[in-house]
Amino acid sequence: MNLDSLSHELLMEIVSYLDVGHIISVMQVNGVLRNALMNDRWLWLCRLQHGLKVGGRLQEWQHPFDEIIRHVGTWRCSDCLEMELDQRPFIDLFFKKTLCKRCKRRPKYAPITLGTAKRNYFLNERDLLPLKTMSVENPHYKNASPVRLYSREVVQKVSGEKLRCKGIDRDEHCDNSRIEEYE
Repeated sequence: MNLDSLSHELLMEIVSYLDVGHIISVMQVNGVLRNALMNDRWLWLCRLQHGLKVGGRLQEWQHPFDEIIRHVGTWRCSDCLEMELDQRPFIDLFFKKTLCKRCKRRPKYAPITLGTAKRNYFLNERDLLPLKTMSVENPHYKNASPVRLYSREVVQKVSGEKLRCKGIDRDEHCDNSRIEEYE
């Protein structure tokens, strides 16, 4: 299908189902589409107010598309690339990414403690030494030393490589550990 042959009304109908970040991506596909969308002041004013929920009066924005572009970097989730969110995305300091609430809850962004990495993934201090870590205040004991956090995804990968090098899988390692406990 040639996008140049689509009517303006049909283009606007398609765009109405997309969020701001995806509209900007679609604009890169075709020059006619880019011009039609970039110059549609009403589209960008509506997206500023209702999509991104940026406060202000319509008269204040002479160039609403430029205002949208100014917000792209700070409002776009790094994982799902969505922009039109209920609230401004969370900036995760450990992963150095801007994440929406839904993506922030994903297991790949859940940090784990040193103890969990050792206990559940059979790693030792030497295995964890090259990994990126972040220290946070101990939530259980205020006077205790800080808790070290690691990326669960990276720890799982290192653990898998370590077990592969030994020629065993996780279940075998767990069985061997249980046998050693009883001896």
